Amino acid sequence: MIDWERVNDLRDEVGEEDFPEIVTVFLEEVDEVFTRLAAPGAHPPTPGDMHFLKGSATTLGFAATAALCKRREAVLKERPTEVTRIEPVIDAFHIERSELLSKTRLS
Repeated sequence: MIDWERVNDLRDEVGEEDFPEIVTVFLEEVDEVFTRLAAPGAHPPTPGDMHFLKGSATTLGFAATAALCKRREAVLKERPTEVTRIEPVIDAFHIERSELLSKTRLS
């Protein structure tokens, strides 16, 4: 679920001209983290990973992804050895990413 008010706020903050570039950078940075976390033999996500992903998702208005990351971050802070699956976060992110890209002109 996209928080369209947040998306519009981001567009207002950075300007219409820079908005596509900012969104692209955030998407690429998140993709890099997902690639690292989903790689065969990768270490499980850390609270820091979840915090970064939560912040990026919040900035982009990706409410569902941010909520998943927030819960996982809290669990990992309380129980650092807890193994948390990253796939549900990746799935939520891709759904919201598709929605954002389909409803927003980025070029």
